[in-house]
Amino acid sequence: MAGKHYGIEPDYQLTLGTMPVEELAQLRSLMQPNESPRRLAEFAAVAETTKLAIRARAVRTISYADYTKTAATISSRLGNTRVAAEARWPVPGFLLLRRYGHGFWDDALQAAGLRLPGSESRFADDDFFDALDGFTEECIGFEHPMSLAIYDRWVFSEASRRNDRPSAVEIIRRYGSWASALEVILPQEEDKDDLEPLRPVAQPRSAPPAVPTPQQTLGIRA
Repeated sequence: MAGKHYGIEPDYQLTLGTMPVEELAQLRSLMQPNESPRRLAEFAAVAETTKLAIRARAVRTISYADYTKTAATISSRLGNTRVAAEARWPVPGFLLLRRYGHGFWDDALQAAGLRLPGSESRFADDDFFDALDGFTEECIGFEHPMSLAIYDRWVFSEASRRNDRPSAVEIIRRYGSWASALEVILPQEEDKDDLEPLRPVAQPRSAPPAVPTPQQTLGIRA
């Protein structure tokens, strides 16, 4: 439901290569027997792609109201709104709340992996530096611009390889700005050409000797 709510596009190739057969069979058992294989493939692809988005922190959470609304929309589209709640797909929110959250939606989200701990408890200083270092090397190697948007895409790509990296939001929270983060891995050097050469300070000139008056020259006293 989080994937549908956030508009996650299904990646069928990713699902085919990464989704265990057991999970696919479990998903099939949750759906109505008359659902088509194409519908099963769509939900499986959305679910697997959403798992990747969760690891990359592109998707963080979903409210109870948003879940309920999205689930109701999909149930209406599938035509199973009259099916008993226990057998309905998608599972109604109140059942998740009772079964996995024991009355608390936050606990249900945590059981689904949608409640992430803070970055301070997940990443050390070296993890931030290694992420920036790896991103920089890849950008230089493939001549990609080192922008925050490209970093966000890189984190998503790393998550598909099971490499957990700090998100763009966590990088900004850690360093204060994207420019400051880049300075950690690419310290700015002073450009010698931009430095003006030091000029010697001119010494003050001494006062010129006084020009003698004609009377002084001739020895005439005033």
